[in-house]
Formats: sequence, structure tokens, C-alpha cells
Amino acid sequence: MRKQLYNQTITKLESLKQKNLCYTVYSKNNTNSHLTSAQLVDAIFNIYLSNSNIIINLTNLKGDTILKSSSGLVYYKGREKIKKYALINIIKTIIDQSSNLNIKTTALHFKGLKRYRSLIINLLKKRFSLILVTHYYTLPHNGCRPKKQRRL
Repeated sequence: MRKQLYNQTITKLESLKQKNLCYTVYSKNNTNSHLTSAQLVDAIFNIYLSNSNIIINLTNLKGDTILKSSSGLVYYKGREKIKKYALINIIKTIIDQSSNLNIKTTALHFKGLKRYRSLIINLLKKRFSLILVTHYYTLPHNGCRPKKQRRL
């Protein structure tokens, strides 16, 4: 009975770990082994890299936007928006704006193209301690079969 309850609590905590970015601390002193959770991440960087723009959002754990920046907001136009120096300037503006906020640990969520990911990680490591890096691939795998075309 105890083993079954223990397994259930561990599965619940693992699901919380993935949803809320929390970790668990197990106290070994007590026989009841009370489980407590502590917050690991202060904020989340949502980085979207596309063929025409670079967008970076800094959000809290609930998903509310704290800061945002893109290559258009840093006054780049056209083909300059997706260059490496535009990305560096976007990250510099985010770091300058977040200096008065009390953010130490962050998570990274990448979406879109795979370009410049290592550069972004290295630039953000200098200012923040990165706990989690996730990649969301939104490429379709052919999807559903298209509708049959109507003959006239």
C-alpha cells in the first residue's frame, strides 16, 4: 500500500516538474517523508526564429510577458532583420532592460528555425544561469490528407 502511494506521488511530482518547472526535495529524516517543492526558474525566454524576423519574449512562469524585443523594435528593416548582428543587438537590449528586474535563473524555449541557437545560449549564459533549454519543432509531417478537389 505504501509503495503504491509512493509511486503515485512520484508520478504526480514528475508531471508538476514538467508543467511548472519545479523540483522536489525529499526529507529522509521522517518516516512519513513529507515532500516539498521549490521553484527553480524565475523567468522563461521564448525565442522565435523565422525566415523574416527574430522575436524574443521574457515571460514569468504563468506566461505573462515581462519584456519583449524583436528585430523590428531595434530598428532593422528587410534582410537585416535576420542577420547575426541584429540578433546580438536584440539580446543586448533584453539584457539591459532586465538588469533592474531580479532575474537570476531562466529557461529557454526555442521555436522555429535552428539557426543561431548556440550563439543565443552563449550570450544568455553570460548574464543568467540557464536551467532548462527546450526546442519546439513545428514542422508538419505531411499531416492529414487534403480534401478531394471538386470537378466542374
